[in-house]
Amino acid sequence: MTNAALVQNVAYLVILLALAKPLGVFMARVYQGERTFLTSVLGPLERFLYRAAGVKEDEEMSWKTYAIAMAMPAAADVKFCTVSAVICTK
Repeated sequence: MTNAALVQNVAYLVILLALAKPLGVFMARVYQGERTFLTSVLGPLERFLYRAAGVKEDEEMSWKTYAIAMAMPAAADVKFCTVSAVICTK
């Protein structure tokens, strides 16, 4: 391992360890529904996107709704890749 790679790995580890506690506290506050410094900035955007998508913020998803929500992007991706492959082979 070269000196540059060693310095890079040590710097990465130091930055990772330095950010672990603040990011953990931030994520805990987000998951508990408490206000964070980003709430005032991103809150209005989040509410607009929820309203546009017809999502009720305080309503839980059933497992079936969640499964469909996870499957839709994958299905769209398969369709897009299939169409792209057909177009590119012509």
